[in-house]
Amino acid sequence: MNHPQEGTTMTDLATYKPTNLSTLKSTWQQMKVEERRREALRLLQRRNETVTDENGNETYPAREGLWNLTHAVLVLKGNKKSGLSPHTASVYRRAILDLLEWWSEENLLRVSPDAADALVGDMTMPVEEGGMGFSNATARVKLAGFKALYKALRWAGAFDGQTREDRTNNGDPFKDTRVERDATAPEEKRDAYKEEEIWKLVTTAERLGRDSDKLVVLLGAHAGLRKAEMLSLKWSDISLASGTLRVTGKGDKKRTVGLTKALREALSAARQPSGYVLPFRSASRLYERMNALAKHAELPAGSIRERGVHGLRHSAGTRMYRETRDLHAVAKFLGHSQIQTSARYAKVDQGEHVNAVLASWTVDAPPPADHK
Repeated sequence: MNHPQEGTTMTDLATYKPTNLSTLKSTWQQMKVEERRREALRLLQRRNETVTDENGNETYPAREGLWNLTHAVLVLKGNKKSGLSPHTASVYRRAILDLLEWWSEENLLRVSPDAADALVGDMTMPVEEGGMGFSNATARVKLAGFKALYKALRWAGAFDGQTREDRTNNGDPFKDTRVERDATAPEEKRDAYKEEEIWKLVTTAERLGRDSDKLVVLLGAHAGLRKAEMLSLKWSDISLASGTLRVTGKGDKKRTVGLTKALREALSAARQPSGYVLPFRSASRLYERMNALAKHAELPAGSIRERGVHGLRHSAGTRMYRETRDLHAVAKFLGHSQIQTSARYAKVDQGEHVNAVLASWTVDAPPPADHK
């Protein structure tokens, strides 16, 4: 089994082209029950090959066919009938394609009893110990993708006709599989960049003439955007006149963010009549550029690897809380659906305050006794 390592296997949002969901749903819905079952089994049996559609018009990898089945069922039977966000769909697709690669020797309808737990153990095991080195959070997302595939196979009737003994967990080998929550508190996982580090990144980008890199830093550190939000941002989403930008976040949720003076000036200088704000569409390319910029700015070694591009967003959240003391303002600014998610920034600020107090502690000689 080839083990991709976290940090080297990154979802490239540009390669994901959302399928026409209305066509996709109707194709599977309109099939008769037995026809749907036969098609699911055909895709499973030939998952390492290319297949041709029923009209003989289109040839595609069978693995993509299994992802299309999963995507259709997620929309038909999921909580969001209108579909998944492109980012979520891309992450689930990657998880399913990975599973089909890693389990290329497994009979997916009769998975060996311990295969699911062994796979999750492999995903979270450190690279130096022979594992894949994924974080628990990444492993949980992939596990959700695996479960979605098996939900789709059950819906399609792929397990019909099997005896109970043949099935693994009644057609869901991942039913009892769990990924432990990280023991490290969320606010301690990735440090925010300090303001002087952000200044170094911005001024270095200016010195090198890298306008797009400067925009990345400010979109993260001043507007609090996630990587996917940066990559999907278009010039039509930005109003320099009103000093705002429209963001489409997780779950297709929209929010409006005000522009700081520095971000507004950077956007004005780079303004294009149309298209995407950033000239690259790949999350891996974004990471590479920021890593190179950090080296030019002489930030501590491993800054981007340890804090990531997402650390810029943490800087924005921490600063917003420090200056407002209002978790609801932080949640609105960052697009958090739950206030508990924003609470980590209060904990970061409290931790910094405690450290500052501790730094002032000394061991002093006692005052001289007052002799009367």
